[in-house]
Amino acid sequence: GDAIFAGSMGGAPSHYQLAREKVQSEILSLSAETILCPGHGPVTTVAEQLTVNPFF
Repeated sequence: GDAIFAGSMGGAPSHYQLAREKVQSEILSLSAETILCPGHGPVTTVAEQLTVNPFF
């Protein structure tokens, strides 16, 4: 989807804080090994995004 990308997050200019909270609670709370398939860019994992993504 477009909620999170490898090293970035999806666009939600008018609801940035809500979008960020939802990604944290719904996606980044999954197990570290969970594979994420963003709508754009490379496949990544929850663990990688918790380590390298500056938005989280």
